[in-house]
Amino acid sequence: MAKRDPNFWMLTFSDMNTLMLTFFVMLISMSSFDTQTFRDYAGSIRESLVSITGGAGVFKRSGQGIIMSRKEALIKAKQGIAGQILSELTKDLDIVKSDSGWTIKIPGKIIFDKDSYKLKPDALPYLKKIALLIWKTRGEVRIVGYTDRKEHDKWWLSIKRASSVLNILLREKNIDPSRMCIMGYADTRIPGRRVEIFIERRD
Repeated sequence: MAKRDPNFWMLTFSDMNTLMLTFFVMLISMSSFDTQTFRDYAGSIRESLVSITGGAGVFKRSGQGIIMSRKEALIKAKQGIAGQILSELTKDLDIVKSDSGWTIKIPGKIIFDKDSYKLKPDALPYLKKIALLIWKTRGEVRIVGYTDRKEHDKWWLSIKRASSVLNILLREKNIDPSRMCIMGYADTRIPGRRVEIFIERRD
């Protein structure tokens, strides 16, 4: 009689936990984004997996190989969150997607008054979401300020606008400053009072 594998129960249990994780990610993508709720769900699942697998962080099918690691599961969850944030931002902002990343364009009517680098209150909810998106990704970030042709001190003003956005993003989340850079183009490119944030895509 063949010896019974003492870990046979892990097959069903690991499949169940994988399905649970997928279910929660699906719920998040279908509902309004709630950071604290996601953290609560993710924390509960993570604690369960660590306790069951003895901290190894993997699911195994009767010793035949790894199905999914905790790291891979969290990466998939983060990708779902990034997609949700981008979907919410596209309701009011222009977002250009490319192979290298995303460019988020925030028009002056939302973010700055004429001849000013002081952020409008209406811009803060957007910048909070963008800060979360940057925090969830790994690539470099470039913030570029622009002016229209009738504004004063255009070069100085475009840099100050980019700097104002940078300070808010760093204040909102614990983002590595070495990932960030700011630039000012005044009205030398396409004229217009705005800020553009490019977020590099990196696996």
